Amino acid sequence: MVVDKDGRLHAFWVESGDSSLQRAGPETIVHTSYDDGNWQNPIDIIVAPQGGIISDIAVVCDEANHIRIAFLDSARPFYTSASASECNDAKAWIQARLVHGGTYSSVALLCAEHSLVLGLARLYAPHDLVVLLTEDYVSWFDPITVSEVPFDEEAAADVRLASGPSGELYAVWAQYSLPTGYPPLRIMFAGSEDGGHTWSEPLELDNGEYGKPAVAVTADGAIVVAYNGAAGLQGRYSKYSGDSGRSWSERSLISSGIGGLTGTALAVDSAQTVHFVSAGDTPPVNGVAYAHFRSLGWSEVANIVGPRGTPADGTRAGFEPWVTVVGGNEVHVCFIGPGHDGIFHTSTTSNAPPVTPPTNDSRSPIREAEHARSRVPGSSSPTSRASPSGTVLAGQSATDWPTRSATHLPVLAGVLPVAVGLAAWALRSLRPRAKS
Repeated sequence: MVVDKDGRLHAFWVESGDSSLQRAGPETIVHTSYDDGNWQNPIDIIVAPQGGIISDIAVVCDEANHIRIAFLDSARPFYTSASASECNDAKAWIQARLVHGGTYSSVALLCAEHSLVLGLARLYAPHDLVVLLTEDYVSWFDPITVSEVPFDEEAAADVRLASGPSGELYAVWAQYSLPTGYPPLRIMFAGSEDGGHTWSEPLELDNGEYGKPAVAVTADGAIVVAYNGAAGLQGRYSKYSGDSGRSWSERSLISSGIGGLTGTALAVDSAQTVHFVSAGDTPPVNGVAYAHFRSLGWSEVANIVGPRGTPADGTRAGFEPWVTVVGGNEVHVCFIGPGHDGIFHTSTTSNAPPVTPPTNDSRSPIREAEHARSRVPGSSSPTSRASPSGTVLAGQSATDWPTRSATHLPVLAGVLPVAVGLAAWALRSLRPRAKS
């Protein structure tokens, strides 16, 4: 999920191309937006350029109010973009371009001052972490090494990027054992003070079977990193830095249980509260977990989706959650539903003050030249697809927290386990998968 400069929420995910799931089909990136409390009919915006598996996706909105997407197709990095106001038109998206040769296991994207930063974890030797920069949003500089992975039998993966209030850039990632790719072995961190051109010496934040880190930075520069314990270790953990990553707190336990390397995400509201979501099927959470971090530490974990405290039964109530904040205090969460049968949405309002989006006059000029050079006349583009009922199902308001009511985004094809690239909670489904 991403919020544009008008305060409009966008959701993106990946679907297989065949609704019956009985044969392979081209995978697509799907988009919808949240307008006046309702999710719009989702549309396919990008077909996998190489016809392969889209294994990771990252989305940002720049100061010119353009949505930028980087994704991996057959482990190769591609890039596309569109004006946020035109995202619902599949033809508005520029033709996806290959960014760089080589194959990669994970991708991250970040808008920095006057540039776009792409983070990539290399799939094969030297198994390092690199970033690529673009200043014109068309051509990319050569890769810059963030970490050479000094351990011979490890590989970088699960890369995530964040920026600080003075333009600092931060990267977090996990390193995994080779040649099996499991278990994870450590959580790593590096920073940049020159827009990503050079990076600090990588720092080991934690040693052990930890993976899937997420990073968030508050307006006063505090860095919060949350990460997962693998199945044998379990738990969700965090570390905190109040000095731009020069020193770090001891490891904090967010929650016991919640085993495995499912998605974890963070977002910050206008009161500088950090909101955390993760998923698991181990008590105390069988579904989607939520907690928040303030100066005094983490709140108690709540199960906002799924049964409370039930034992694992193979029917996990949610996968790969993502969280973002709209208007300073609206906390939105999207996640993949049970059996990967749909994308669901839930939201609440925090105690933070609301924030009004900036006016159009305060934005950077829209880069029309980029789109003029990038669109391909006459090229085939995915088209809008109506939901089975022709409308998006309405949400149900809630007065108690947490609740189990939902809005379902209609899904016409199989939802893939890719992160969606998201006090009273009202849970909604964005799109259910069509049954064969």
